[in-house]
Amino acid sequence: MAAYVLKYYTYAAFPACGRIEFLKIMLEDASAPYKEDHSDTFKMADCSTNGQAETKSSYPYPVFYPPILVHGDVCMNSNPDQVLMNSHDFLAEGTRQFHPTDYAASYYRQKEAADIQSSKWAGRRMLIWLKHFNKCIEGTAPGMVGAKVTYADFALFHVLQAAKSQFAEEWEANKDVFPACVGFLEAFGERPKLKEYLASDRRRAFEGNSMM
Repeated sequence: MAAYVLKYYTYAAFPACGRIEFLKIMLEDASAPYKEDHSDTFKMADCSTNGQAETKSSYPYPVFYPPILVHGDVCMNSNPDQVLMNSHDFLAEGTRQFHPTDYAASYYRQKEAADIQSSKWAGRRMLIWLKHFNKCIEGTAPGMVGAKVTYADFALFHVLQAAKSQFAEEWEANKDVFPACVGFLEAFGERPKLKEYLASDRRRAFEGNSMM
């Protein structure tokens, strides 16, 4: 049986369990042979390359955060499940910027600090995320991965809507950098039942803070 290959950060760079632990405990429990390969980890992840990491035959789908699991010719990283997780991470990360001094307190109790922090995030980190999502859906039609629409498509649609609504100025100024995201948002929003809902009074407006 060919060994599984886990690509992650070196222990020196990240001396903690991290995201790789989810995979390691399953492989350990199954007595499945595996090895860790740290080569090119920083080069292959969008989070550490300002969204400029290239896809290769060994990791053919865009990666935001490692780890990557490789087994023979099969490489699993940003499949629909991972895109779903990244969508949740993106929204959670964006939401935190509006609660910089106390995450449990409302935005209005820390508005000055939140406005500064969220503006910084929108001008840099948000764009890295959007570049990554752009690579995930480039050349595809909804469903984003495969012929059928999945929950990942709905999750990505929602978080892109949240980003566009919350940071309209940054979205408009940089939309040429993530054209696939712009196209996906428009195309997915044309799904008949979804379009009807979005235009109805059942749809609540975004509040204007915290990406909600």
